Order: sequence, then structure tokens, then C-alpha cells
Amino acid sequence: CLPTNTILNAKYLIGRVLGQGGFGITYKVKNLDDNRIYCIKEYLPSEFSVRGEDGAYVRANSSQNQKIFQHGKNRFLEEARILYRFRNNPIVTQVYDYFEENNTAYFVMEFLDGMNLKQAIHNMGGKISIENANTIFVTIASGLIEIHKQNVLHRDISPENIFLTKDYNIKLIDFGAARNYIKSQNCGMSVLLKPGFAPPEQYKAKGEQGEWTDVYALAVTYYAIVSGEKPVDAMSRLAGDKMPLLSDICPEVPVNNAKVLEKAYDLNIKNRYRNFEELLNDFEIPYVQENQVHTQQEVSEGNKNT
Repeated sequence: CLPTNTILNAKYLIGRVLGQGGFGITYKVKNLDDNRIYCIKEYLPSEFSVRGEDGAYVRANSSQNQKIFQHGKNRFLEEARILYRFRNNPIVTQVYDYFEENNTAYFVMEFLDGMNLKQAIHNMGGKISIENANTIFVTIASGLIEIHKQNVLHRDISPENIFLTKDYNIKLIDFGAARNYIKSQNCGMSVLLKPGFAPPEQYKAKGEQGEWTDVYALAVTYYAIVSGEKPVDAMSRLAGDKMPLLSDICPEVPVNNAKVLEKAYDLNIKNRYRNFEELLNDFEIPYVQENQVHTQQEVSEGNKNT
């Protein structure tokens, strides 16, 4: 990690590490120009790069990996540009700045205080109420309508990539362009997928992906957070394993909505909803604004327990 009190781009003072994974490090930072707190994401793929002796410079760990490192960095900056384009979309983490330094790349984002939906549901006992699930579902679907209009897909929707903040916002995180590029170089297509949440077209190198791909993933995410059960993997379903209608295992779910979801996660893209406008037109959601208050309260309690 960069040493505490390192200054990036002549104004970002590095604080504690917020997260560290195989593809980069996220730090809490202070902007010395406006004294506000942000977070910075640093591109540092551990399998293909090393930190120099100066504690800052980053380079490929071999000449063979130089091309992968550079292309991954380009995709990392592409992710930053995508998020910057959608900075006014309420479900997108706000990106304020991105730049190259230390032979690597960084982008500056709003500081999110809270937890992802997977963690929150764990704190709530393994599943979430229908009212709260509806609020999350509609919020993400509505935000994706605008993103899809710009020909951008997320392609990795799951409870892990939906973030609930302490100030009651719902965010879709981790567009993951750099991560996906690097994984595809080394491990093949399968590692890019979350079994249970990825539709069958994502298992094919030339699968026909589109808005319907995100529709599938969000529909099975709803299934998972309401039922407390992991959805049946698409490949297993193609082999004959059945995925029960949600209303059969959760009687409180309206049958109509269960059938709408079933169409949304249909294995055949020709039978699936083509976009979120079509899906939301059929999905019945009473009192969304009122129910959002319950979501906020439960998330707040979940954060306190953490």
C-alpha cells in the first residue's frame, strides 16, 4: 500500500486503506484544496505488477506481463470515464477525478459509508423483506434504464455489487472493466461470472449480451434476497435443474410478480424481457416511497451492528 500521508496529484492526502484486493487498493483520502473526504482507487493488479522500492512507483512484474498490465490500466481508466459520464445518476458512485501517476492510474470517488447488500442481508438474518427488496429493485432498475440508453452494460449485478449507505442511498458498484480484462487473460471466461447470477449468454465468448443480460442478473438478485436461497446456476438449469417459482417458496410474493421475475430470468433471451422498461411495466410495486423508509432504517441498524 502507499504510505499514509502520501500526496497524490498534488492535493490528495492518503489516509487508511478501505479495501485491498487482487486488482487494486482503495484508500480514504482528504482533498487538501477543499478539505473534503473522498476515496481513491489505485490500479495495482497483484498478479501482474509490483510496487517499486520508493514505495509508490508501480510496474509490471515481468516483460511478459507488461502488455496485460498496460491494457488493464487502460480498462481501469475506461471504468473511471464510464462512471464519470454517469455522475448525475443516483445509483452510480460519483467519480470526481481520474489521473495517471506512479506509472499507474487512480480515480477519485465519493466516500461511501455503509455496506454491500450481501453483508446487510447477513446482518438481517439471511434475507430481506419484500418491501425493502422492491425499493432496491426499482431503484437499480430505474437507474440502469438511463445507463443502458448510453449503450453501457454492468454485466456483474449481484448482492455484492449493490451498496447501501448510512445516508440511505442505494448504489450499483464495481463496473470492473480492468478486473474483467485481466481475469480473461489468465483464467478464461468462467471466472468473470458469479454462478447463479450470470445468464447463459455470459458463458459464451460470443454470447449475445444486451440490456436483457442485466435484466436476468437483477431478477435473480431479487429472488436471492427475498428467498434467502442462492439462485440455480444457468448451466445447471440448462442441464435440467429447476428453479422454483418464487411465490412457491415465498407465499408472500404475489404470483404475478413471481411470474414477471420468471420471465426476466428466462434462459432463452427471446423469451426474456428485453429491457427494464418492459419489466417495470409489469411488476407491481405498491407504496415504494413509504417502503424506502423501512429499507433505510434496517440498513442503519445493520450498520450499527457492524
